[in-house]
Amino acid sequence: MSIQKQKRQLSYNPAIIIATPGRLWEFMNELMEPYLVNGLPMIDILVLDEADRMVADGHFKEMHLILDHIYKKRVEFKREALKKSKEQRNGGTAKTGDKVGTDIMRERIMKEKDIVRGDNK
Repeated sequence: MSIQKQKRQLSYNPAIIIATPGRLWEFMNELMEPYLVNGLPMIDILVLDEADRMVADGHFKEMHLILDHIYKKRVEFKREALKKSKEQRNGGTAKTGDKVGTDIMRERIMKEKDIVRGDNK
């Protein structure tokens, strides 16, 4: 499948992505695909195609980079959510529907899509 078609498919924010480590890293690192850069860290299950060839062909580095990115972003989202929660508790405005990590991530993706389209305010 062409990169253009894959990029178009990612614009629909799919719930399931099947990719080789090399192509996934290319979209994350070189093309800076917002959905993958900010959305991938919020996944619960990661399945990579051709995992048996990954070590043989030297793609282990890409797998390490992908997992490292996911971990760092998850920690960042959790810290932001905790910080906002603490601020709201200290201000006495905490509510049951306060934003959590996934809400913060969705807001970031939407902001980045607006910037890419030129809709930033």
